[in-house]
Amino acid sequence: MIIPLLIAPPFFFYLLSKLRQLAIAHDQLLVIASTDGLTSCLNRVASTLREVDLVGRMGGEEPSRALL
Repeated sequence: MIIPLLIAPPFFFYLLSKLRQLAIAHDQLLVIASTDGLTSCLNRVASTLREVDLVGRMGGEEPSRALL
């Protein structure tokens, strides 16, 4: 009974720290994947997705990909 109480808190802290590291890496990868490395502007896919999301929030229908 004593051994699990001694092992669980450090193990739980370790798992939470790894989860935080994964979340930070995910955010960094999203930025890298959606921006151009030279200009730091949105790339074509990211800007298209942002435009579709904006139109969707405005209440309009999703435009066809040919129009974008």
